[in-house]
Amino acid sequence: MYRQFRQKPLAIVIRFMNYKEFQDFDHFAESIRDVDCVMLLNNLKQNIWSIFQSNLSGIDVQLGRLGSGNIVEGQSWSDGFVIYLPLTPRCAYSANGTVLDKNSFIVMEPGCDFCISTKDEHDWCSIFVPTHQIAYDNNVIEPSSGSKKMICRVTRPNPLLANQFWALVHSIANAANYEEFKIFVCRNMCSSRTEESCLFDCRAGTNGHA
Repeated sequence: MYRQFRQKPLAIVIRFMNYKEFQDFDHFAESIRDVDCVMLLNNLKQNIWSIFQSNLSGIDVQLGRLGSGNIVEGQSWSDGFVIYLPLTPRCAYSANGTVLDKNSFIVMEPGCDFCISTKDEHDWCSIFVPTHQIAYDNNVIEPSSGSKKMICRVTRPNPLLANQFWALVHSIANAANYEEFKIFVCRNMCSSRTEESCLFDCRAGTNGHA
């Protein structure tokens, strides 16, 4: 059963924001934040990998684009939760042997072991939320160090919740007022959905239902 928690309200403070392209897979692997991992190349299609990273008020957002599949094994950082969203519908993603369905995503508890694998070119998004940014409900006990084994879990398909995570990323991009980041977010946001189901009008950079 999932812990009940909600994100605390944030005053957006941009700590850093950058975009990098790599022609060397190992250099790309070394650039990944929020986890300690080993990344292995799988089924190379294009010799290019890219990453867009930002940290806004302590929340890390990463958008990755790979010209290959990959296998990633490691452990998430112990001071926060990681949400991993697959973005390429034609690519099969799996976490710890469980294949993700459409509108499923991965939740990594602080300090959990994980293995994520893909076979084809793909895009992904991760959101790292530090534990101190999370307001737990009064009837839920905050996890204490060593109290239980932290786990990596695959959610059931949940379009509404997946879109809520995208809304958070979109809000961060708008608050940052960094045009290249907003364009990158919107291209990925709507590439994983049909035009009818996309929540945002990316040409205007606003919620399409507003």
